[in-house]
Amino acid sequence: MENKRLHIIAFDVPYPPNYGGIADVYYKLKSLHEQGVHIIYHCYYYKGHNPPTREIGKYCAELHYYKRKKSVLSLIFSRLPYVVATRADSIMMVKLLMDPAPVLIEGIQCAYGLRNGNFKSKRVLFRANNIEHDYYEGLANLERNPLKKIYLKIEARKLRAFEPELKGVDAILSVAKMDIPHFRKYAHTVHLPPFFNDSERSYFAPSKANEERFVLFQGNLSVKENEHAAAHI
Repeated sequence: MENKRLHIIAFDVPYPPNYGGIADVYYKLKSLHEQGVHIIYHCYYYKGHNPPTREIGKYCAELHYYKRKKSVLSLIFSRLPYVVATRADSIMMVKLLMDPAPVLIEGIQCAYGLRNGNFKSKRVLFRANNIEHDYYEGLANLERNPLKKIYLKIEARKLRAFEPELKGVDAILSVAKMDIPHFRKYAHTVHLPPFFNDSERSYFAPSKANEERFVLFQGNLSVKENEHAAAHI
């Protein structure tokens, strides 16, 4: 990596790192910083999620926040997935294209810049957190609200249509090993497990024979798929 400079585009503010996707982003920032990488960080924020903070500035040489532009028009009329269309930002694109440093795209939500070959002159890495259209299909199948179900089905279809834009990246870093065969059709794909806080270790005392067994489940229970998984452990 030339001069160890790297742009990172993230879908949400990763502090506090209070759910899996942004925990991966936060501790990745920390790890890259410890390796001496000069990080130019681009991040979206929006209502109901973590607000912009200077806390992550201690790991980033530059920190840029952009408001996610949610609108009914993007939801109804855009051919792009809603999660992508609402993160299209021309100011960010100018900053990225003016600097030859490589780019790490954190998830399909942040991949607007891959359209029309905008990044063809840059080295681009893509972080694959999920096969997003499968994820949205799964959410739709569990959703009881008919309007939300329709939205999720449409979004899954748009995500499936948008995914071939990944042919424009140099490499894909997959969170899950099982997703590697799927992403290999677009670019060289490797397994990179989630980043997490390994600076502190906690230990559970062994249970006694007469104690009730339990399961520790970590997940965002506002997501139907996680709620379903927890209910069927």
